[in-house]
Amino acid sequence: MACRAGGALVGAMLVLISLSSVVEAQFGGFCDPFQAPTGGWTGGTATFYSGGRGGACGFGGLGYAIYGERYAAASMKIWQNGAACGMCVEIKCMGPSGCYAGKIVKVTITDFCPNTHPNLAHCGPEKNHIDMGQNSFPVIANPRVGVINIQYRVVPCNAYGNFQVQINGNQYGWLSLLIAQIPGSGRVVGCEVQGAGMNYWEGLRRVWGSNWMRTGTPLKTPIHVRLSLLGQICKVTSRNCIPNGFYFGQAVKCNLR
Repeated sequence: MACRAGGALVGAMLVLISLSSVVEAQFGGFCDPFQAPTGGWTGGTATFYSGGRGGACGFGGLGYAIYGERYAAASMKIWQNGAACGMCVEIKCMGPSGCYAGKIVKVTITDFCPNTHPNLAHCGPEKNHIDMGQNSFPVIANPRVGVINIQYRVVPCNAYGNFQVQINGNQYGWLSLLIAQIPGSGRVVGCEVQGAGMNYWEGLRRVWGSNWMRTGTPLKTPIHVRLSLLGQICKVTSRNCIPNGFYFGQAVKCNLR
């Protein structure tokens, strides 16, 4: 009996290893990057502002085309040096007045609410504060109240079939990638590239917001891009993401499926 139980255990382990290999081959990580866990509700405050066509993540016009009016700026505690860029959040109003009962709005973090005057009252270092787009706030509360208490939680972003990249670089070794429209958790924690003919992945560094950069020997095109997404650290790979003859400011869609 003990031998049969041990054999069954070994068999189960082999099946698990086999399944894990399939998942890794398909998704580049031991999880499904198109899904992400929903976080618990956290208390905080919210205000609203205009100007969502820019933002500290650097999404700019590309981000506005993707996220539209559902943008938001995060306080330092939520921002975490830009790691919150692309994070999707559900928000509901908790008072003390002006709330629309049962209403929840989903926004994407595209900006930073600086912990400087006159923002210290809301966006100080220890504050859980979200400065919402001026057209998102009215979904959950009367804008006349100005400031509300909220509950917010991190939720999965859309299961996009591609991510978008704005190429800010040249053919001579400097490559800077602005990455937007991320599936799953929406948060990129690592970016790697592989030029044509390379047999290894080269890591880029986050320079600010959602911008990742490398310098050095020029990469041969087309260039593959691999992203590490926060969660269980899923890796997603887009082959031939950066095309031949790319140019500064070019926006490309990089397929994931």
